Amino acid sequence: MSPEETSNWKRFYNSFFGDPYWAWHDGLEIDALHKLTPEEQKEAEKLFLEAVNEHDTRAAVGLGELRSQKAVPRLKEILDKAVGKKLVDVAVALRRIEGDLSYAKYIIHVLKNHPFWDDRLDAAMHLREFDTPEVIDALFEAVKDPDYLVRNHACDSLLYLHGFKPDISLHKEIFENIIPPMDEGEPSEEDYKKYETAVNQLRKLFKEKEESE
Repeated sequence: MSPEETSNWKRFYNSFFGDPYWAWHDGLEIDALHKLTPEEQKEAEKLFLEAVNEHDTRAAVGLGELRSQKAVPRLKEILDKAVGKKLVDVAVALRRIEGDLSYAKYIIHVLKNHPFWDDRLDAAMHLREFDTPEVIDALFEAVKDPDYLVRNHACDSLLYLHGFKPDISLHKEIFENIIPPMDEGEPSEEDYKKYETAVNQLRKLFKEKEESE
């Protein structure tokens, strides 16, 4: 095993099987997983299959990245047990392995119903992998989410799905309608009117692009 391969294995293993706090804080070392040798990836798949569960879905993410057909039965078993971000992870993994867009319904459920903003944010980010009318509708609705970061990522995903660079700050007039209120408190009725305006502005932007093509 070369020094580079050893380094990639350590990075991969520490990220996917080490302290979950650092995986959350720094993000998973996806590139290290993909840089493993074919033999190492087979070993990684074996470790993932042994570890995957509804409480720590880093292994589910890895199985999705490896497009592991062996993982499908187990991932389906935990699909209805996982909640929040973990449910998103499992649904995304299955979509990547099977190419089935119907798994979007689980992520839409998190986006619409989960009480924690960070889980809704994660759902808004990953829905860009599911280009369906139901996803588009859910993302438009999320532009009116009470949390700014959810609104921001919903906008970015909508931009991505409509062929734009996923950065709402590049569209100043729309961006100004989704930024937080000055006091950073709960959005007011006026704030929600601004969010609705942002939805209409996005629809107009996408329609103009479609008509120009």
